[in-house]
Amino acid sequence: MTTIADEYDTWCENGSICQRLITDYIAETKGNAAYGDQNGAIGAYDIIIRTNLNGRQANNTVTLYHDAGPALGFTEAAIECFEMRPWTTSNPCGSVPLPPFSISASNWRYSSGLKYGNYLANENPYLVEVSYSFLPAGYNLYIPPPLTNIEFSCPSSGNCSF
Repeated sequence: MTTIADEYDTWCENGSICQRLITDYIAETKGNAAYGDQNGAIGAYDIIIRTNLNGRQANNTVTLYHDAGPALGFTEAAIECFEMRPWTTSNPCGSVPLPPFSISASNWRYSSGLKYGNYLANENPYLVEVSYSFLPAGYNLYIPPPLTNIEFSCPSSGNCSF
């Protein structure tokens, strides 16, 4: 039997970003990230955000896998929620910081565990994303773009869904 954690390291290995809907209340986005400098490729890792909607709350788990290269120290990581209001800018609806962590060839996987989001009161679409920076051992700091999960909707009453 394959566990979700095992499957994360094989699902979507040939794409840059993949998204999938597990149910009307669970969605995942995976980013296959490679990084380098002026001399070429340095390494690669996978990052997955899983959003589990529980009523009007978006609960999230972030998982990272070390694929290649030096050890990576992740800092300033956070899971962020945005309310996508029509005809105006998005409205932050919560941020959950993650503690600093590292992944390497010998310690190749990190999972944040389930992080609970805020109650989402408004009738609008919402997005969840993970932002972070990382420092490969022996190299400079990298600040990649955030990884954004599938947009979901919250009606005027009742549960949110994808």
